[in-house]
Amino acid sequence: KNYKNKNIIETECLLGENFLVIKTENCYCFGELLTDNYVGWVETNSLGKKSKTTHKVIVPSTNIYLENNPKSIVLKRLFFGSEIFVNYFKNDWANVLIYHHSKIIESYIPKNHLSRKSSTSREWIEVGNKFLNTPYVWGGKTTSGIDCSALLQLSIKTIGINLPRNAKEQLEFMKNSTKFKEVTLTKNQNYNKGLIFFWSGHVAFTNRKNSLLHANAFHMKVVEEPIHKALSRFKTNGITLLKIFILNN
Repeated sequence: KNYKNKNIIETECLLGENFLVIKTENCYCFGELLTDNYVGWVETNSLGKKSKTTHKVIVPSTNIYLENNPKSIVLKRLFFGSEIFVNYFKNDWANVLIYHHSKIIESYIPKNHLSRKSSTSREWIEVGNKFLNTPYVWGGKTTSGIDCSALLQLSIKTIGINLPRNAKEQLEFMKNSTKFKEVTLTKNQNYNKGLIFFWSGHVAFTNRKNSLLHANAFHMKVVEEPIHKALSRFKTNGITLLKIFILNN
């Protein structure tokens, strides 16, 4: 990774993630994102003090409102996986604490957009489907833009598994994890839901039978396409399929 170049995006930080500052330089901090041990530069004014969080965002994106009213002023936009502290729930709203203009204030998020941090779900593929048509952005991991490995990382985290950030490290993780098993498929057979495919520098998964979901630079967005069509395109371009995995239930 080119850690010295502050203009190349490696990944994004979500609200509630912890970033360990190693050094500062002008208006930037160099450090490590503790979620997946990525290192790089973050603008200093994007960081705040470490604080307790209780809940996480479970929809692709949501808004923080000044008041518990859908007509209220929107203070901030949050994305899937962001974490926040909830004071209490009242009716359809969660009262939360956020930094706003250098001070902590109370604000509101729709209750059904949150769940406890510790909650898990087996519906990880449905999380991936929610990102359909999201623009492709190298290093992105939100509905404003996402890349292939972030799509898998965010989806799998739903079931309580913390994958590394990039496709190469995700492949090595699955090779050495009892939570995944490698599968071998014959040519032209049916590809069932839940298969995870690795190529050099790319990862995708089947979101339904014979259908591949992935964020990619060919379409410049998250797409669902017939898997045989995608496999043929990769082969034509000289991109070799490396491994296929499935969750070890």
